[in-house]
Amino acid sequence: MNKIAYVVIVVIAVAVVGLFSSGIFNEKTSEITDAAAFVSGSGVYRILPLDIGAGSEMDVLLNVSVGSHEYYIIDEQIPQGWNVIDNGGGSFADSHLKWVVFSAPENRLIKYRISAPDKTGLYTFSGKFVFDSDEEKYIIGNSEIDVK
Repeated sequence: MNKIAYVVIVVIAVAVVGLFSSGIFNEKTSEITDAAAFVSGSGVYRILPLDIGAGSEMDVLLNVSVGSHEYYIIDEQIPQGWNVIDNGGGSFADSHLKWVVFSAPENRLIKYRISAPDKTGLYTFSGKFVFDSDEEKYIIGNSEIDVK
């Protein structure tokens, strides 16, 4: 094995260990599989803060890595009581933000802006996506936020 291949393997191993230790995986086997797909070249990864003040605004990021896929659909479910301020180019209805890309998809960072409810507590974001005609998969990454 040459030095470059060895370094690539070590970097991937460190990244996977880092993902596990960061707590982004829960006990759903499908989310671990989805995370492996993201690391290998395609998937959707959510980034949001751990906490926010009641009534405050924040950005949520969805890192979309399309690999060699030709189209995708993302369905992000916002917790009840949250308000969408900027839909990041998606459509919003019934607590769901959706993006549908059928033409020449590219890797991108979707940013949408929301405001937290006035009620404090732990809130959970959830979402799914599908590339081409593959199986529906879970959005990985941060999913819980504490409203203080």
